[in-house]
Amino acid sequence: MRCAKVRIKRPHQGVADMLHWSIYLFIPLALLLVAGVLFLGLFNFASGGSPQRSQRLMQLRVLFQFLAIILVMITIFAMGMGR
Repeated sequence: MRCAKVRIKRPHQGVADMLHWSIYLFIPLALLLVAGVLFLGLFNFASGGSPQRSQRLMQLRVLFQFLAIILVMITIFAMGMGR
């Protein structure tokens, strides 16, 4: 007689599955935003642009870096909960 396999879903596995696609969408997008603002700031600085604009671009870069790190940490946390 064969026993039927019962798959028990962990309570937090749905959270990990739900956030799994963020790895492929939001994290690369956040990294592209950081790199884009960085290059805009460097280009503005190298071409002798407005110091206020360079300052604003670097502030945006720090903000986007912060958001990217938070997003990575949430994803790592969610992946750990799915174990």
